[in-house]
Amino acid sequence: MTAIQAVQGEGLVSPLAGQVVTVRGVVTANFSGENQLGGVFVQDAGPSTPVNASPGLFVEVGPSGRDLRPGAEVQLTGAVRELGGSGGRPSMTELDSLSDMAVCGSRALPGPILLAFPLPKNLEPFEGALVSLRGPLVVSDVYQLGRYGELTISPRRLFAPTNGNGLGDSATSGVALRLVVDDGSDAQYPAPTPYLSGAGLDATRRDGDQVGEVTGVLAFLHGVWLIEPTATLSFVNANPRPASPPEVGGNFRVASFNVLNFFTSLDSGRGATNGEEFARQRAKLVAALRGLNADVVGLTELENNGPTAVANLVAALNAALGGPVYAFTQDPASGTGTDLIKVGFLYKQASVKLVGFPLSDPNEVNLRLPVAQVFEPVGKANARFIAIINHFKAKSGCPNDGALDADAGQGCWNDLRRREAEALAGFAGRVQSATGVKATILLGDFNAYAAENPMVSLQRLGYELLTNRIPAAERYSYVYMGQAGSLDHALVNTALTPFITGVTEWRINADEPPSMDYTTARKNDDRYQPTPFRSSDHDPVLIGLHF
Repeated sequence: MTAIQAVQGEGLVSPLAGQVVTVRGVVTANFSGENQLGGVFVQDAGPSTPVNASPGLFVEVGPSGRDLRPGAEVQLTGAVRELGGSGGRPSMTELDSLSDMAVCGSRALPGPILLAFPLPKNLEPFEGALVSLRGPLVVSDVYQLGRYGELTISPRRLFAPTNGNGLGDSATSGVALRLVVDDGSDAQYPAPTPYLSGAGLDATRRDGDQVGEVTGVLAFLHGVWLIEPTATLSFVNANPRPASPPEVGGNFRVASFNVLNFFTSLDSGRGATNGEEFARQRAKLVAALRGLNADVVGLTELENNGPTAVANLVAALNAALGGPVYAFTQDPASGTGTDLIKVGFLYKQASVKLVGFPLSDPNEVNLRLPVAQVFEPVGKANARFIAIINHFKAKSGCPNDGALDADAGQGCWNDLRRREAEALAGFAGRVQSATGVKATILLGDFNAYAAENPMVSLQRLGYELLTNRIPAAERYSYVYMGQAGSLDHALVNTALTPFITGVTEWRINADEPPSMDYTTARKNDDRYQPTPFRSSDHDPVLIGLHF
């Protein structure tokens, strides 16, 4: 008889890998059902506080083990294997190719080993063992919920280290502050989606929700440490869907919204792939725009196909509003850039009028040209202001030549974004000189967090970052790898500052699972509704002004 701790050993790989052993232990969890993990977890019946090696072990039993219940004491003979793992990464020690399996009786389950955040750097001593984390804990990532039935828990909301709100977590600390909660299944796109707030189409699970104590077995699967719960999780809907944006005051509203590849060219590699998806995408965007109810809206990620895409969106929006409420600005004579996507404006015809024509900056640093327009609130000729909508270079796809734009902690292309920011300030100055209008607001998806060089540069050049007025714990428009942060911003110069009454980010997208979006492929549990929620992957920014 070999002790389970001897099978696990103290290193990343079992010292008995490849050998046939006989172990004895109590079943702590059974995941051998259809579409599940194909096995059970067993644990030494002795003390449940390991010193250097785990008392738990995963055993591949297949359908023959489906009758094993937690608490059954079993004796098993099989081969020791390592599942996954390479290049010094952890792997999952398991017992498979069973030649003998016998139930010897029943025993009380061992008490779970208590873990706490920040998690130990080395989790190998707990692999396969029954563990518990005490609540309340916070859901910090739901990105893989619809696809893999996974969510991430943390002791609190996690923020990008360069978000500038004093709550950021470095890459190292961030890893120690999160743990994936799985659904005990290897199936993709499970139905129903686990861990939702209910059974209806309006059910969801959002980042920021809370969960009580989490108890289960710790496993290393698919390259990550995760917990397979053995007890029902108790959630608190601490971050409910907001039906409308928080109040921003004033008598005039300006918004910025990334519409996530709104393309009328179907199946083009971006946006909707067919007519049904397009109708679903547009309905969600229309619902979001109606909820924003802004007088001027700067849009990013419109298809760069002249007026076709934006006109389609405006027509649908006006149809929903029952009349020609909104219009859109035409592309500037100097163009919108060579990228597949562009920026542009919508505006309410009854509350604001255009002064002059839209302008863009063809500076070679810009891939997607920023677009400027002078707006005049109706009846307030002395309240003219310039709005400039932007979409800076994304953080992905680093150059591999060691150039300035390699990722040095602010994402790829950071120096390019800094140069875009400086060019933007220069462009704004030229528009001010040409039009005689000084009050200026810069809007859009800057692909930069508040403490990163592009945003710091704009502030040094005389612009106030309005999103810094949002309370620190609520300052985000995007969630990436479980860390929240603001990529979407609004900045104003001193000529416009006195008119600002409020700023907010409407929480309709970043906290939602992507499976709630408009797409139809691989959705065994389709929760689509024509609501604003998950209309994009960015939350819109809304600014109140009083003229």
